[in-house]
Amino acid sequence: MISFLAVLVGVGVTSQLIYIMQAITGASDLSEILARLVISELGPVITGVILIGRSCTAIAVDLGNTKVRGEIQPLEYLGIDVDDYFVVPRIICMVISQITLALYFSIIMVLCGVFFSGFIYDFSAQESLTHLLNMMTVNAIIIFIIKNLVFGLVIGAMACFHGLLVENSPTQVPQQMQKAVVRSLVFLFLADGYFLLVTL
Repeated sequence: MISFLAVLVGVGVTSQLIYIMQAITGASDLSEILARLVISELGPVITGVILIGRSCTAIAVDLGNTKVRGEIQPLEYLGIDVDDYFVVPRIICMVISQITLALYFSIIMVLCGVFFSGFIYDFSAQESLTHLLNMMTVNAIIIFIIKNLVFGLVIGAMACFHGLLVENSPTQVPQQMQKAVVRSLVFLFLADGYFLLVTL
């Protein structure tokens, strides 16, 4: 799914962006626009939305059903911390997934867009990729990792929080799942807006 969407976005969005920017400003600002818009914005946000639809819902439903079946109370009686057993591993996995998938998505998206543009338009793919790699400073990479780390924390925390809010009724599971999805999307875009303001 990630590869398929990355190819579609690369061919559809990145190549169109390259064409428009070449027509307006020429190739001078193209690498900076690709780095800021495609890699820093589109990659993490689209990956986050995919993870919300795929993993946030699964975590919320899994924890909700676990609570409905009464599998959490016996663990508490045994002295096992529910947060350490259920919440922390899921949040860590969500953070790792967000960082690695956003990196993978961004690479595939840029490569497909640049090579497609080089094939269709009068455009040097090799030169553009060289400029783009030169712009990938340590500071840009650190911001990319921190941004995706925050996205993973937000998605994982919302999924676990709403999954554990389920009480004894199975009807609460889909309700909490919907709340987890909506709030994850809201906080995802709020976090993205914050990073956009900080990095301007």
